[in-house]
Amino acid sequence: MSLLFIPAACACIIYLITLIIFFMLHIKNKELNFIEHALSGYALKSTSKLFIIYLVIMNIGNLLLTLSIFLSAKIQFPIFITFFFICMIISRIGLGLFKTNMENEKLTFISILHYIFAIANFALMYTIIINVDEIIIQYGQLVKIKMLFDIYWYAITISLIGVCITMYKFLRMFFGIVERIYIILTNIWLIGISFFLFFINI
Repeated sequence: MSLLFIPAACACIIYLITLIIFFMLHIKNKELNFIEHALSGYALKSTSKLFIIYLVIMNIGNLLLTLSIFLSAKIQFPIFITFFFICMIISRIGLGLFKTNMENEKLTFISILHYIFAIANFALMYTIIINVDEIIIQYGQLVKIKMLFDIYWYAITISLIGVCITMYKFLRMFFGIVERIYIILTNIWLIGISFFLFFINI
């Protein structure tokens, strides 16, 4: 019996845990406005330790999912998918090491690095989703539910465009909620792809 399902199963559980921690950050911290403020703002407040735990656990899940994709026997993923996952893991480490600044504060070198890692993380995650979905849609009977993949693609694309647009000052008041929609959508995808790889490797 193949043991290739183990990394995917563990990743799926870990992503579920990170989603719970994501909501815990909002429950525990009442100082930030989730509609306006970026998620990374939780790294500066009373939830700073919980935010680091969130990033660390998320990256453990990413490592396990990367391993599952790299070792996948049922579906052959191009090596660049693994490379993008590794780059995304590095970008999340950067988010933890270089903290953002508070709203309306002058940008520092550290906060600029944080924004660079954040943009890289968003772009890499989107690139991974689009490329992996194009591969797995050809597997088995999944082509029959292509419409669901298309709906998700529109949702994730619109939310990422929204993140980019709300970076502008006159729309900044909506950045937090748009960013959170994108993050939740990507987390749901991570849970889904982990479960899928677990299921086909049992």
